[in-house]
Amino acid sequence: MAEPRLKSETLSQGAKTYVEKWVKQNMFGRREQINSKYISKGLETEEQGLNLITQVLKLGFFTKNEERKEDDYKTGEIDFLEKGVIYDNKASFSIETFPLFGKSLDVKYYAQMQGYLDLWRLEKGKVCYTLVNTPFDILKRELRWIEDDNEKQQTALNHIFTEKYWKEVRAELFPNAKPIKFQSIEDKYRVKVFEVIRDDEYINKINIKVKLCNEYAQELLVNL
Repeated sequence: MAEPRLKSETLSQGAKTYVEKWVKQNMFGRREQINSKYISKGLETEEQGLNLITQVLKLGFFTKNEERKEDDYKTGEIDFLEKGVIYDNKASFSIETFPLFGKSLDVKYYAQMQGYLDLWRLEKGKVCYTLVNTPFDILKRELRWIEDDNEKQQTALNHIFTEKYWKEVRAELFPNAKPIKFQSIEDKYRVKVFEVIRDDEYINKINIKVKLCNEYAQELLVNL
């Protein structure tokens, strides 16, 4: 791949703000703690999501990747590799955030996959959104400010997709709700795949942007 060229390339104000924040954190040994229900669900349901992907896509047995790769511009750790294709799981928080009818991949996930393809020297990847049951502890927090059991039930419906788990949660969290007919969602509808083909021009732009960020970080330190 050609060395990134910097002619006519500039950083946006948003990118500069990000670099300033990063430099400040590294100077003083501070890190912003980012905790959210979305991240928590992704971490807690990682294995379930990967198993759902392999089952729906009929991939058979897989081995979770434990290797992190890096080059001069980027670093990354894929979920797993199967027959030369990178698979990456994105856990949807609820049915409302699951892109069942989505036509295009979120740009940040597209860029992330391009980075993976470059680091692993491969040509194709698949970003797979998965819709798995929300863990009990997260669901309980999601319902904690709702007093009426019927309202709790309606909210929980967006987070539970298998009947067995539904019965368990209903008995524990909203036992007095009006009985309803629960509709399970088939596995095949709980995985949405976006295929990503390697784009060397796009990868080069990523590398250019990272180089510009590094140069701006050095400029901040020199002028401090």
